[in-house]
Amino acid sequence: MNKKFVASFCLLCFLLASCSGKDNEKKKNGQENLNVDYSQTIMFILSDTSYANGYENGGYFVLGDGSKCFFDLSEKDRKYASIENLYQYLSSHLSEFERIEYLSPEETVQCMDYLYEIEECSEIKKDAIYVVDAGQSDLYGVRFTSDTPEFVMLKGEGNLCWERLDENVEKIIGLFGEEWADESDYLQRRRKALEYEFSGDEVVAMLVNVDITGKTDTDPAILLVYADGAVEAGFGDYGEVLTESGLKRQSLENYIAGRSYLGNLGNDERKRLLSLICNLDTKSPVEDRSSSIVAPCVEPTRQYYRYCVQWSKEGATYVKVNQGNDQKGFTSQLKDEAAKRAVELVVDGAFMEAWYDMQY
Repeated sequence: MNKKFVASFCLLCFLLASCSGKDNEKKKNGQENLNVDYSQTIMFILSDTSYANGYENGGYFVLGDGSKCFFDLSEKDRKYASIENLYQYLSSHLSEFERIEYLSPEETVQCMDYLYEIEECSEIKKDAIYVVDAGQSDLYGVRFTSDTPEFVMLKGEGNLCWERLDENVEKIIGLFGEEWADESDYLQRRRKALEYEFSGDEVVAMLVNVDITGKTDTDPAILLVYADGAVEAGFGDYGEVLTESGLKRQSLENYIAGRSYLGNLGNDERKRLLSLICNLDTKSPVEDRSSSIVAPCVEPTRQYYRYCVQWSKEGATYVKVNQGNDQKGFTSQLKDEAAKRAVELVVDGAFMEAWYDMQY
């Protein structure tokens, strides 16, 4: 037999054995690593990033107990777009994320078994077509063969579509479901926002003060923020505004009296507000608090309501972000961070003083 052929064959066998040996060692070490509390450890991360309309960084992660947590770090440092940095941040802030039920105990065990069965040497197939400004959603598994986590690339889509050619990856995706990259509804909302073209006349935020200083016979004071950044205020029935007006400039004339122009958001503030509103989770749970948002040096109203308005091709969806009673010190608020920041951006605006001058 040809000596060169024998040598090449032996080398190939050595490499394959080495690769397989490492994988077997990883499985053994990972499964027997008593230092890892899997129930409190991130096992999978869906990282969704985009730079098309400003920096966006969101997604979800799955813990070893089968629960899922959603995150949005668009306001944080861009270094968290790196999976290593993202994992470190999420792991150190676990208590800040709400957990929801996702995988059953049996499915969780299956996913973890499949994860440790994935061959390190398995091929990653990449699409030849690169789509510009499509965003990128990448799913990673996190496994432990030592104290340092290993990030296993599973599947991705967006700017570049790719997948790891390993049957265990297919099994994990099968348990996650066909909409593994859209499960959080985050991408769907963002895509609808990207598809929708604002004319500028749409109302995107509305603040309402009711029963001002105890004067029950006065109409509620209403502040409106439009998609073009303009801010107006007047008095009227905000319930009719929400249900009948269509929430655009011209249609508001019959519902709000004494409308006055108060100012304009800066361009950066306007873009940030639109981004936050488009990405807020309308299905976020509500939490009750014993304190409320009160503008400094301003006499509080008895009741207030804060709304954001999401837009898509199907029309407008109003979202009550919070409501409360300043004098009783009570508020009810969505737990969604994007919703909170959107309202705070409006409440912190320079035009708020002029709005309170109109009321008092």
